[in-house]
Amino acid sequence: MVRYRGGDGGFVDTSLDRLPVDEVLAGLPVREFRAYRGRRHYSGWYWSATTGGHVVYESRLELARILLADKDSSVVAIAAQPFLVEEFDGEQKRRAVAATIVVPGVATLAVAPFLG
Repeated sequence: MVRYRGGDGGFVDTSLDRLPVDEVLAGLPVREFRAYRGRRHYSGWYWSATTGGHVVYESRLELARILLADKDSSVVAIAAQPFLVEEFDGEQKRRAVAATIVVPGVATLAVAPFLG
């Protein structure tokens, strides 16, 4: 099962082969980030020229990936924390969130490693 958040903030469940990429790119991150003093992670929002809006990041590594994608003129879309994949492996339920989606100007999709 794949879960993503639409532009209205509501969660949508589907399968990976039926995942509407345009809706995922226009949606919100599946996880919410909260900032507080003493936090060990460096999350935040980066204003992207590619998206014309903010893109969330949860670590400096994710920020670096977003910065590189934003400077690449062939990239037409960027989405952070776009969807959650959840499956049962026979013993327990496994969950993973895609860190970043970068869409080049061609008909391919690049998904950064999943965060467990």
